[in-house]
Amino acid sequence: SSKPLCAIADHGAAYYSSSQYGNIYQYVNATAQWYTVANGPATAEFVTPWMLDPVNSGTMYLAAGAQLERNSTLMDKGGSWENLAGCVAPSGTISAIAMSVIPSHRLYFGTSEGAVFRVDQADATPTVSQITSSSFPAGGFVSSIAVDPQNADSIVVSFSNYHVISLFASSDAGKTWRNISGNLEQNPDGSGD
Repeated sequence: SSKPLCAIADHGAAYYSSSQYGNIYQYVNATAQWYTVANGPATAEFVTPWMLDPVNSGTMYLAAGAQLERNSTLMDKGGSWENLAGCVAPSGTISAIAMSVIPSHRLYFGTSEGAVFRVDQADATPTVSQITSSSFPAGGFVSSIAVDPQNADSIVVSFSNYHVISLFASSDAGKTWRNISGNLEQNPDGSGD
């Protein structure tokens, strides 16, 4: 999920819990103590997207409004945050985050304005590409992104809003997209209840 309420690091080394507006806490088993990971960035959404890197659970990604941030030092009493260069929503806020396992460190993020981005080498110096399709709904809000953990080129993006086509998939890392909403929509154009 791109909007978790909790997460567990490798073999239970640490547990993460969050509340609204990006307040994230860490319980470390070795010290049996709670630490603050994020104090709710001022620009955070009510339900703030964040996630542990599925390959390195010592790294977390957080949507701080329009800016994507990374914390690579989680096990150091909550660690510290840095802005990821180029990982900024051009308008609106970051509304969804997802990552792959193979290959590692590929991240996708979507925005409240319906844009989708691919980030390669999210763990180092990121390379960002906009992969928004002209077939995406105008006024769509990217509510979730799912990435096949074994194939980072295979992704599904969902949009929430009234009267929009809600599901699109890509099997080539966002170069091409297809509507996969099928009978989940009342009408083929996304209209209806």
